[in-house]
Amino acid sequence: VDSAQGSAAGGGGAGAGGASSHGPARAHAENAQVIGLLLTLLTTTFSTAGGVYCEMLLKDERHVSIHWQNLQLYTWGVLMNAAALGLGRGRGGLEAGLLHGYTAATWVVVLNNAAIGLCISAVLKFLDNIARVY
Repeated sequence: VDSAQGSAAGGGGAGAGGASSHGPARAHAENAQVIGLLLTLLTTTFSTAGGVYCEMLLKDERHVSIHWQNLQLYTWGVLMNAAALGLGRGRGGLEAGLLHGYTAATWVVVLNNAAIGLCISAVLKFLDNIARVY
């Protein structure tokens, strides 16, 4: 008799507990989906704006050499990475050497990304951002 009264007085047992635990979990999942959607839209907007801005920079002065423009654009990347390294984000790598751990496969990836960057800048200068995507 005590166990029956305990489950009746305890708030409905597993049935009520299961229903109340579903509510917060479902709300959390829905919030995560909304946040994920907003972050995806934000990332897409920034990526598109960056592509259009790079295209504008490359096409603004058609008489300027593409190599000079690449040097100007990539200088900012070098400066930002050097600042991040100097601020300590990569300090552990400096003790063993800046290129410590680079293998032949790593160099292939680095050279491939450099070639892709040069091709992308040529596409942006002589074609457009839509051609770059497709």
